Amino acid sequence: MTTIKTRLPDNTTEWREACERAVSFANHKETDSIAWADAYLRERGWEYYANEYCIIMEADREIEYFNTGETYTPTVCCENGKCFVSSWGDWLKQAEQKYCQEKNLIRCVYCGEFTPANRFNVWCYECSLDDFEDFDRDEN
Repeated sequence: MTTIKTRLPDNTTEWREACERAVSFANHKETDSIAWADAYLRERGWEYYANEYCIIMEADREIEYFNTGETYTPTVCCENGKCFVSSWGDWLKQAEQKYCQEKNLIRCVYCGEFTPANRFNVWCYECSLDDFEDFDRDEN
């Protein structure tokens, strides 16, 4: 019986290549491609924390990804049944930027809400934060 050494994901070429092979394998399957990618990696000794979800409800976008414990470490992600290699942090940044451009919105850096962009003054309607205000107002 062959024993497979367990390896944890890291930001190495070896991990990224394993993810790319898992994605290629999984995308040739008809259903539940992320489960196929999971099986592919685990059979080869790769371990990670769990399958997680990242959702942008306003944009109606969601991915499932393998949580490596690092926001910007490449991993297997799946959106709309199609797997790809990315970090969930990069996916989130790109998805938010696209949504904001399409809807002419900004994401408030203080409260995180989407709010209409105004070319004269950036004003958040949720927390009333003006871009010229001091973020450390509670410390003064």
